[in-house]
Amino acid sequence: MYDYTSYLNEKYNLPFEESLQIYDQLMTTLNFNDADTKMLWNKMIESAMNYAAIRSNWLLLNTGGRSEKDKSRTSNHNSFITWLNALGRHQEKSGKSAAWRKQFGDEKENRKRIGDFACFVAYIYGINAR
Repeated sequence: MYDYTSYLNEKYNLPFEESLQIYDQLMTTLNFNDADTKMLWNKMIESAMNYAAIRSNWLLLNTGGRSEKDKSRTSNHNSFITWLNALGRHQEKSGKSAAWRKQFGDEKENRKRIGDFACFVAYIYGINAR
C-alpha cells in the first residue's frame, strides 16, 4: 500500500505544496469574465474529474479490470493535458501569464506530474462541493 511519504520518493512526483502553488498561480491569472476562459476552465475541470475517478480506482482493479480501463484512463489523461495546454495558450494570447504551465515541465516526460495535478484539481473541487 502506498502512502504520501512513499509517493514523495517516486520519480516525477508533484508534492501537495507545489500543486497548491501551481493552482494558486493559475487562479490568480484567470479572467472568468471571458467566455473562452470559462469554457476552457470547465473542460479542464471536467477532464480532471473524469481522469481522477479512473485513477483513484486503479489500485482496486485486477489485471483484467486494468486492461479494460486502460484506454479510457489514457484518453482522459490526454484530454486533461489537451485542455490544460489550451488554457495556457489562451492565457498567453490574452496577455496573461502561463508560467504555471511551465512548472510541470515537458509533457511527455512529466505525464505523471500532470496527471497528479488533475487529481489535485479534482480534490480541490471535491472538498469545495460540501
